Amino acid sequence: MLMAIVGLISSIIVGYFVFHLIRLFIQPRTHRLVQIPAMLILGYICFNVIFLADLVNISYGLAAFLLITLICFKGSIISRVSVVVLFYPIMTAVCIICTEGLKTRFTIPVTFLFWMAVYLLFKNRLANSLNQLTSRMWLLMDIICTAAFFMTFLVVLKMETGEVAVIVLGACTTIITNIGVLVLIIAVIRSLKEQSDLKQLQMQAAYYDILDQEHRNTRKIRHDMNNHMQVVDGLLKETQYEKAHAYIESVFTSLNRSVLKNYTPDPVINLVLNQKIKSMEENHISVDTKICLEKLECFQDMDLCCIFSNTLDNALEACGKIPDESKRRIEIKARIKNGYFSYSLTNTKANQPVIRNGKFITDKADKKRHGFGISNVKEIVAKYKGEIELNDMGDTFEVVMIIPV
Repeated sequence: MLMAIVGLISSIIVGYFVFHLIRLFIQPRTHRLVQIPAMLILGYICFNVIFLADLVNISYGLAAFLLITLICFKGSIISRVSVVVLFYPIMTAVCIICTEGLKTRFTIPVTFLFWMAVYLLFKNRLANSLNQLTSRMWLLMDIICTAAFFMTFLVVLKMETGEVAVIVLGACTTIITNIGVLVLIIAVIRSLKEQSDLKQLQMQAAYYDILDQEHRNTRKIRHDMNNHMQVVDGLLKETQYEKAHAYIESVFTSLNRSVLKNYTPDPVINLVLNQKIKSMEENHISVDTKICLEKLECFQDMDLCCIFSNTLDNALEACGKIPDESKRRIEIKARIKNGYFSYSLTNTKANQPVIRNGKFITDKADKKRHGFGISNVKEIVAKYKGEIELNDMGDTFEVVMIIPV
């Protein structure tokens, strides 16, 4: 009776460890009635007894784990399936070692200590992995874990021979391989963070360089203002009102060009918006902006830069191909309301977009180096559990996205 109670408590605690390891990669559904059964089933799978040459238990465990990730967690299908491919071989390998290598005598303490060690070792190191791994990265991880996944089933079949050393060695190889993948994920996340931090610093430096240049331009205009006033005064005295008006307009234009507009408190995003909108105005594109953004703490700056840069570049390029400059128009809307970041970009166009297999194909000559902008934007939106729509409405093209914050 006592052992049964100890086993039940250990199963619950181990299920808690595994559940919280999984939630480092995919987000669980918030309802407690969903989370608690998931922990109990995960704990049961971790203590699953693997019989000799019997694929029934291991198959049932796999099906149960897959259903838990699909029902109790949110996210893309590939991320949820990838979590199964990553963790289930480890869970099964530990069961195999306890069943065949230790003959179940130390199953409870070994399993408990193993998952507690993995949880304590990785819970902080993988804390930032939830929104970091893209579908391509998950696919790469799956390729690495596939060998260990099938090795698990082969080891179960091999158990019929009773070669304990071979069985334990195969199980240990599986554990080491997939734990190594966790270490690889940590390295990838650190590398991505370092690249993001470097790019952010570079863009911030560029932003402050522009601010410094704008400050110098403003000082120069103020220094020359006395001369400007003398010119205007002279023109007015000579009753050359049209020339005076034109001269004043030129001074105002110069002043407006020297001012860096404040669209958002984030300096990096503000720089991107100023640069792109300035390019639009230089290309004689009418721009209508309705941007009301706070500091977007929940997004990485580089992800937001990718969203704004790629979509604005595409709109600028499409408008630039319209021969009649009076028909070049771009409308930009961005705001945060009711817990959502919404972004809408509408531009006029002349060319019909090429769509192949549901993807927009670039019409540039060098297709190997171009055409990834929208794909990258879609990956980022999916990464933050958002939605995006691309609408071709004949004379105009629209990008609409909404992301929870």
